Amino acid sequence: TQVLLKDQFYNQELATKLADELSKYVSVNKETFVTELTSQFPELELLGRNTACVKMMHKVLPNKFEEAIPIILKISPEIKDFANIMFPEYVSTYGLESPVGLNALKELTQYSSSEFAIRHFLRKDFDTTLNTMIDWADDDNEHIRRLASEGCRHRLPWSFKFKNIEENPALTLPILEKLKADE
Repeated sequence: TQVLLKDQFYNQELATKLADELSKYVSVNKETFVTELTSQFPELELLGRNTACVKMMHKVLPNKFEEAIPIILKISPEIKDFANIMFPEYVSTYGLESPVGLNALKELTQYSSSEFAIRHFLRKDFDTTLNTMIDWADDDNEHIRRLASEGCRHRLPWSFKFKNIEENPALTLPILEKLKADE
């Protein structure tokens, strides 16, 4: 029997693990959390389930992003596989206006991928975000360097495209120059 990716990654086990991890830092009625989250899954596809996780986390985490993100950073390494992209999505949904949002993506990408999430920061403030990504291209961590290159592609599966990069690819040349011989 073939198991769909959405069922492989977003299921009762994940909901329980997420509730358990959150309960280490905030008050969570684990049974209610798991029931409410998993009840949404049958109607949702892969990314919809990811977004449902993000919204459920937001219900129990502190409303202020700067208070929620330290918890997210502690939980993220504990959630393995594809489902970990819920944490960068949390940042792009609730931390876009925060001065610590970009740095949070830098940390989170080491456990998953922040390349979809960073695109929201590029759309909001292209120059600042791109300059940050240019700096990241020199980072010692390969995952952060990958975020620098992959996050600024003009087109990315499952994400919106950047017409300005498509029309002027030289905008990302400083990143590509730094990484063209990267192992």
